[in-house]
Amino acid sequence: MSLPNNNLRYDNFSVKKEREAISQNKRLLFCFLVIFIIFILPMALVISQSLRIVHLNYQLEELQGELSEISTKNQEIERKVASKKSLSRLETIARDDLNMAEPDEIQRLALIPRDAEVATEEERGVIASLWQGFQNVRAATLE
Repeated sequence: MSLPNNNLRYDNFSVKKEREAISQNKRLLFCFLVIFIIFILPMALVISQSLRIVHLNYQLEELQGELSEISTKNQEIERKVASKKSLSRLETIARDDLNMAEPDEIQRLALIPRDAEVATEEERGVIASLWQGFQNVRAATLE
């Protein structure tokens, strides 16, 4: 019966050895995960952010190039509009193409708005007497 006892001890020893190996593997795996989380994961985040910044800088340069092109085109269009609006050009077109000419004399016509009230007879009399008085004073000062 001593043989089975040695065998049993050997089996217990091998089972203990396997358990220790599994436990040690678990510890190594746990240490690897801790190292990964503490060191490698933050480094990967920093690297990915750096790559994103580089990519965004390239996009920014492209957009700034497009903006300068558009600004140049805009300035060119503004110059063309200004030349089309110039008074000398409009005058040339009016004279040459439309056969227009400047008037010999200028007439001005004063219009009373339709909604303005017409002065009553009494007001006309007062206005006429004031006008007449003004004319008399003017005539006296001119003589």
